Parts: sequence; C-alpha cells; structure tokens
Amino acid sequence: MKLVDQLKGGSLSKTALYTDGSKKWVRKSILISNNREYGLVRWQSQLRKLQLLGKELPKNVITVFNSGIESNYYFFDIPYIHNSHNLYEALQNGVDARLVAKKLAKLIKVLASKKLNSVRGSISLYIYEEVKRPMLLALEVIADKSNNLSLDEIKILKIRISKSLKIVEHLICKYYNVEVHECLTHGNLTLENAIWDYETKNIILIDPYAETYCETILGDVSQIYQSSISGYEAVSNYILEKNYNVIDYPYNQISKTLENFSIYLKKHLSNEQWYDEQILLILRASQFTRMFPFKLVNNPKSGFLFMNHAVDLIGKIKC
Repeated sequence: MKLVDQLKGGSLSKTALYTDGSKKWVRKSILISNNREYGLVRWQSQLRKLQLLGKELPKNVITVFNSGIESNYYFFDIPYIHNSHNLYEALQNGVDARLVAKKLAKLIKVLASKKLNSVRGSISLYIYEEVKRPMLLALEVIADKSNNLSLDEIKILKIRISKSLKIVEHLICKYYNVEVHECLTHGNLTLENAIWDYETKNIILIDPYAETYCETILGDVSQIYQSSISGYEAVSNYILEKNYNVIDYPYNQISKTLENFSIYLKKHLSNEQWYDEQILLILRASQFTRMFPFKLVNNPKSGFLFMNHAVDLIGKIKC
C-alpha cells in the first residue's frame, strides 16, 4: 500500500489517496484519542450514514468497503472515482448548472420521500443546540484577549451577536410545538460533499453526517444554499489568500455560475410541500454558527467571519 496524495479533509479527519498498484482508494482517518467530540463522533456517524444512504440510493452514494485501526487512527476506505470533481469544482469548470441542479434536485426529492415520523419541537431543539450555543461560545471567545480580533471587530461583533441572540430566543419559542417534514437526509450536503462523475454524468454523495437533532430535508437544501447562495467554498478559498475584516463578508467572490445554479435548484424544489423559506433561512444561518467550534481549532478568525454572516442571515428572518 502506497500513499499517493493527502486530500482535503474536514471535521478534524484526515483524507488520503492510496494505491496498491492495481487500484486506488481513499482512506478517511480520525484520531482515536484527540478531539473525540468534534472529530470521532462525526467520523463514525459518516460511516453509519453511508450504509443507510447506500441502501436507498445505491447508484448515488459512495460505498465503504473496509475499515479498521492503524496506529493512533480509526479509518474506513472508499473507492476513488476517476475523472471526477466535487460539484463546486465541476460547476466552476463549466459543467452545465441546469443539469447539475436538475440531477441534485432529483436526489433531494428521493431523500424527502423517505418519510420519518416528525417530532414536534425538533427544529426548536436544533436551533438551541446549533445556533444559540455556538453564538454564546462566540461571545465567550470574544471576551478572551487572545482572540486576534481588532477592537472595532470585537465591539461590532458583541453588539451584533447579542442582538441576534434575542431573535434566536424568539425562534426557539416560536417552533417549540411545530412539526417539520422529517425524512432520510444526507446531513452535510454541501457542493464539496457531492461528486460529479464526468463519464456517467452522475452525482455521487460522500461525507454525510447524522444530525441527530432534526432530520429535515430542509437542512440538506440549506447546506447546498450555504455553498451556492452564501458561497462558502468560494469565500473560504478567497480568505486563504487575503487579509480581511470579519465584518465584511466578500459576496463579490460568489460567481454568476453559483448564483444561477441556486436559481435553477430553487425552481425544481420550491413547489414541494415541505419547502419553507423562513426555516431555510434559519437553517442556512445555522450552517455557519455550527461550524464555529471547528473553526476555533484551526482558523478562529474565519469562524468569526462566518459567524457574522450568520448574524446577517438571522437579521433577515421575519419574526
């Protein structure tokens, strides 16, 4: 077995490409002892979720064929897809946004059709855990003098997050007894977590995540919007190269291709009975608050940039 390349990994895991001469495969590893709450728990949920999704979408979900222990890591192995890009790269490379939106919408509708019993108040629980708690954590970190923020950034963030928390408290109460459409979900459906196979023109889902709080398909749609409307990958790539103020979200980095893709996808989904604009806005904001603990480990300043973007989104919610 030979290491070919270290690939981009997320959620504290390590992703690498290996070969034995006759074939290539991808190994996703996680440290056994460190960052268990934000690393191991997420990694093992991906393993379980891939098995579940693969049963319902066998042609559209990557297959786990091996798992084990290697030194201080747990790992699982998945096939390497030749001649492919993730959807973000594929769109940037000129793959037809209409076609990608159509095929992705079809997969989302299949997931939505696998209905689960809806739990009253599950969205309220989700908002408390994934929006309120990270925002409170952000306020704690802001109070720490080693946060590497400017005095102006600290002042503005404290005011904005505190104001936004009042809206969040209202939303927690508003949805306390509400049921939303709950079903089979991917759980982490960003444009980077779906692969475009150029040979088959097929979408392959990778890196799912068991949410555990509220299994709504709106969460999956909000994560696609996180990538396309909010341009998460484009903005992340931009801030790697530039100095930036965490208060100024670089919307100008979001390409016309991503904007068009968002429009096409919404046209395919907006007439579905489960589609809800306000909940989607809440959930899109949550994708940026819930990443805050992960960002604190590697790039705290970017965590505040995305937290501030979440505050912007929450401010657009009509209470």
